[in-house]
Amino acid sequence: MTSAELCEQVKDCPGRIIFLVKFGSHLYGTNGPNSDLDIKGVAIPSANAILSQSAFKSYHCDTKKYSNSKNTKDDVDIEIFSVHEFFKLALEGQTVALDMLFANKENYILASDEWTNIVSNTQSFLHSGVSSFASYCKHQANKYGIK
Repeated sequence: MTSAELCEQVKDCPGRIIFLVKFGSHLYGTNGPNSDLDIKGVAIPSANAILSQSAFKSYHCDTKKYSNSKNTKDDVDIEIFSVHEFFKLALEGQTVALDMLFANKENYILASDEWTNIVSNTQSFLHSGVSSFASYCKHQANKYGIK
């Protein structure tokens, strides 16, 4: 996907995008020739939306022609979290937020100064109460472990 095509996809996002990263198989290095492209991001809602408490939690768009069809290698799925929703997910220890925080910079598509500041304070999101991540790890081990 070119930069112009990406801009066209996210033009309706109800906030100013501060971060976009390749996600899923592209982030983990397990993508193959038939892998679709997943992109996650973070955006700052408008001041009016924040003050009126109507800020979005997440914004999703994709390139599929039919919503019930399976993704192909040419499809792109984009999910952008509002910054407050991203912080909530990170503090809960949700893997989506932790993967974004610790993503390798070569997977970055866009990283603003605000995002750089967030990443420089990553330690603030890590604490012993992040049970969601531990539960996810246990679930994956049970699912894929030797039985």
